[in-house]
Amino acid sequence: MAADVGSMFQYWKKFDLRRLQRELNSVASELAGRQEESDHSHKHLVELSREFRRNVPEEVREMVAPVLKSFQAQVVALNKRSKEAESAFLGVYKQLIEAPGESATRVPGAGGRGLMFN
Repeated sequence: MAADVGSMFQYWKKFDLRRLQRELNSVASELAGRQEESDHSHKHLVELSREFRRNVPEEVREMVAPVLKSFQAQVVALNKRSKEAESAFLGVYKQLIEAPGESATRVPGAGGRGLMFN
């Protein structure tokens, strides 16, 4: 048991939770900026699509419709995947950002005294 506690202690000491929390803060900030950019780009793409429909002859629209629908389906699928990945990241981020530091980690030791990681 003591070997297990010692190896666990060494693992968490190397893990460097505070560094990971700082990195995750940075990624979360960048992610928020990218979400804003993505929303703007999506609105612009919708507007371009509307302009295309208004300004292009019917026979051209009919010829390119299957390709446009394929691109739209791909964009929707990528957007859904992106939102799911962002949601998963933010869930893990929230748990790790709220995790106590190493100094607050207590592992049960012999005689019930416990070991405090610093």
